Amino acid sequence: MVYSRSFDRKDIFALKYFINQWNYDFQFIAGSYRGLGTWGLGWAGNIKDAGFKGEAQYFSDGQINISSGLDYMFPKGWYLNAGFLYNSEGLNESVLVWPQVNLNFSAKNLMPAKYNFLFMFSKEISPLLSVSMSTVYSPRLNLFIAIPSIRYSLSSQIDLDIIVQNFFLNNTHIGDMGMLRGRWSF
Repeated sequence: MVYSRSFDRKDIFALKYFINQWNYDFQFIAGSYRGLGTWGLGWAGNIKDAGFKGEAQYFSDGQINISSGLDYMFPKGWYLNAGFLYNSEGLNESVLVWPQVNLNFSAKNLMPAKYNFLFMFSKEISPLLSVSMSTVYSPRLNLFIAIPSIRYSLSSQIDLDIIVQNFFLNNTHIGDMGMLRGRWSF
């Protein structure tokens, strides 16, 4: 159970119930998100040696978010992940200018487009260094995001990540964002 008090009196609360059946983990969620009732379910398991995960969430105003993905770890440290996200309220056509794209991400707005595809690979170069490249593509919006990253372990408890996000809309480069993250595990 979780509860988050908001200053605008549109609180968030939810209950989650977990079960394991047929070698899959299932979760069921019910709650209220900023005044809207919400219900959802999720799963995680395997198809042969590949991971298969997904989630669906319904909001009482009619919005639905559905995500699903497959991931696989190859020998020699290669990891691949492919996923799909459907946002029933997302944009479903190309836009001319970047400000038309809603980047106010939330539980209701996971991505600004209706249809989104994720492809990601990572490789452990050494026990201390790993690299990854993630891409997100929204075909009808014609939005492409490239997210290269590097992780370096400074010690057994401290990791340093460099993450860059490159945004392209209608095949035009529209901006970049970068982040340096330090993580201490204790």
